[in-house]
Amino acid sequence: RSDQDRRNMVTASFVWTPDYFNSYNRYVRTVLNGWTVTGIITMNSGQPFTVTTGTDVNGDGQTNDRPSVLPGRTPHILGGKRSRIVEEGQWFDTSVYCIPGTAGCPGVGPLGLLGNTRPAQLDDPGYRDGDASLFRTFGIFESLKFQLRGEVTNVFNLTNLGTPSTAMNSSTFGEVTGSGGSNRIIQVG
Repeated sequence: RSDQDRRNMVTASFVWTPDYFNSYNRYVRTVLNGWTVTGIITMNSGQPFTVTTGTDVNGDGQTNDRPSVLPGRTPHILGGKRSRIVEEGQWFDTSVYCIPGTAGCPGVGPLGLLGNTRPAQLDDPGYRDGDASLFRTFGIFESLKFQLRGEVTNVFNLTNLGTPSTAMNSSTFGEVTGSGGSNRIIQVG
């Protein structure tokens, strides 16, 4: 599995220009017609990540060695109906991993120092976002125009979690310590 593999991705956009008020009086037509509403909705499932020991277990000079999984255990995301705070505290089950070559931890290879986990085995939390804008162009004089514009990034102020810490030697192993997007931003121009 590629580390760029996202199983589900949706990006949808719309543009709506409501000009329904032509039968109303001049003031209503002037105020309500001519506006344009646009939006972009983006949703992605999580991107894969690889758990590492964070140390050079096999002596190759690299600290990205993969751990082993304890016998009878399976790596998995801690799903269920948990709050975002609890998910941030532990995104995946960290208790299934062990450092190859230590007691009770099976490794592979000639010396048993290579981990038996696959790369890109678990997925991060994913991403969802909705952006919108409202604008109208006013004619001032012949080719001179004025545009009033309002834009909102992350309209619903959704919290997107970042990728969890994947190194076993980290004090934040399994925790999500960063954000996967920005908070709501409103601009008027």
